[in-house]
Amino acid sequence: MSDAVVKAAQAAVQAGTPDTAAFLALLRHYQSHPGEIKTATVCGVLLTCLADFTSSSFVACLCLVPEKYMERDEVKAVCALDDKLRRGEFAEFWASLEAATAAAKVAPGTNWAANVRKTVAAVVRDTFQSVDAKYVAAACNIKDAAALKDLLPAAAFKVEGALVSFAKNEFNTPPEAPKPKEITSAHIARLVKVA
Repeated sequence: MSDAVVKAAQAAVQAGTPDTAAFLALLRHYQSHPGEIKTATVCGVLLTCLADFTSSSFVACLCLVPEKYMERDEVKAVCALDDKLRRGEFAEFWASLEAATAAAKVAPGTNWAANVRKTVAAVVRDTFQSVDAKYVAAACNIKDAAALKDLLPAAAFKVEGALVSFAKNEFNTPPEAPKPKEITSAHIARLVKVA
C-alpha cells in the first residue's frame, strides 16, 4: 500500500474532515492484509466519516471493516454515535460523545466538531421552516441559536424570539397537493358500464 494513502487518511482523521477515497483505499488494504489492522485507526476513520453523516461514506467504510472488528466495543461505540445522528437524536449524540470517544479510544480531529455542527444545522434547516431556538442550540451543541451564523449563511435563517425560522427550500416545504381532476359524464358512463 502506498504511504501516500496512509498519510492522506491520517491527515483527514487529524483534521476531522472526511477523505472517503483515502479511507476506502486504506480499509480495502486492511481487507487483504488483516494483520495490519489497527482498531484505533478504523475507529478514527469511522468517527471522521460522521462529520458529514448525510453522505454515504460512513456506511461505505463500515462495509469494508472485517466482521470480527464489528463486534469490538470500540467500533460499536462509534456505530452508536452514527445511529443517534441518523435518527436525528442530535442532543443525545452530543451528550454521549465524550463517553463514546473514550470507549472507542480515539479523539475527534481538529475541525470535526465544527463539521458535524454544520451538517446538523443543514439537516435542521432542511427539515423545519421554524423550530424552537432551544432545540436548534441543543441539536447543534451551540450556546444559543444566534451562533448559527457560524454554521449557516445569514440568509438561510432568522432568530425571532424563541423561534428560529429557516428560508423555505425544497426539503422543508411540502409539495403542492395534486389538483383534483374534473369528473365528466364520460367518466361516469365508463363507471356505470363496468358495474
